[in-house]
Order: sequence, then structure tokens, then C-alpha cells
Amino acid sequence: MTKLNIIQLLLRISLGGAFLVAGLIKIFDTQALAITISDFGLVPEFALVPLSWTLPVLEIVAGLMLIFNIFGGLSLIIALDAL
Repeated sequence: MTKLNIIQLLLRISLGGAFLVAGLIKIFDTQALAITISDFGLVPEFALVPLSWTLPVLEIVAGLMLIFNIFGGLSLIIALDAL
């Protein structure tokens, strides 16, 4: 394993771990997440609850995909960043 591969592995695990932890924290308090999303005023009221459940799940999936180097993990993170 080359130095570049080791650096890439460490970056994948770090970024994936950050997304995983962030998603786990949010999924245990979806009501607070819905309030936070509502405070931005960008989402209609009817979409707050579904969005407060969907975003943490997507973060967890993206984190796991990055950690285990599953194709598409980085694409999912870029899509989440666009939200």
C-alpha cells in the first residue's frame, strides 16, 4: 500500500465517520432538526417531518459508503451538500 493510498483511506474514513456521526446525532432528535430546518424558511411546512427523517438517513448511508469505499458515496455527499 502506497502513501497515497493510505492518505486516501484515512481521508475516506475521517469524512465518512463525520457524516456517520452527524447523521446518527440528527436521527435521534428529528424534532429539533425539523425546527432548525424550519428556521431557514426554505422548505414548506408539510415537508419538514419527511425531510427531518430523510436527511439523517442519507448522511448515514453516505458515510458508510465512503468508509467502505462503495461506488457513489462521494456523489451522494455532493448531492447532500447541494441541499
